[in-house]
Amino acid sequence: VVFDVEAGHLVEFNGKACTMFGLTPAQLLARNPVDLSPERQPDGRLSHDVARAYIERAAAGEEPVCEWVHEANDGRQIPCEVHLVRLPDPSRMLVRGSLVDISARQRAERALRDSEQRFRSLVEDIETIAVQGYDRHRRITFWNHASEDLYGYPASEALGQRVEDLIVPDHMRDAVAATVDRWVADGKVSVTSEQLVLKHRDGTPLPVFS
Repeated sequence: VVFDVEAGHLVEFNGKACTMFGLTPAQLLARNPVDLSPERQPDGRLSHDVARAYIERAAAGEEPVCEWVHEANDGRQIPCEVHLVRLPDPSRMLVRGSLVDISARQRAERALRDSEQRFRSLVEDIETIAVQGYDRHRRITFWNHASEDLYGYPASEALGQRVEDLIVPDHMRDAVAATVDRWVADGKVSVTSEQLVLKHRDGTPLPVFS
């Protein structure tokens, strides 16, 4: 969409804008960004005030990018990523807004957060099984209470450490590193019955099944 800042309304748009907002071209020509938004954004700020600030930045030559909730003609709210840029025009101050509907992305992000939270809640509740998570550099990303009890390290000390630097005896470093690399490369949940020799914080050997 293209907004004439001084006239206070849209002057250009494509067909997708009409579809997004459920408005005819004639209806959309009479609108401005605030007309296409709820009274307040999700953080509680007035859409009028925030929109004006972003438009002023674009008019001054900046290219602000933000997340914004628009409102369709039927009242449906549409979360968008908005990129604003001033267009060269000798007679008018025009700001173009490129709007990307991010509804699907936000749903996927929420689903991932919910899944991660359920996983963490589940493994935190397991008192007898030590559960750890690792990234592709073998750094520890998850460390439940049973891991704290088994290895003697609180999560605050274990997280971010490479597993071979923390709980692996010197003679087992290569073998354990190769095993963890394989697990991470698989990228899926699997059940194995590999016996590893790890160590407690005090140096006591710990034969474990992984």
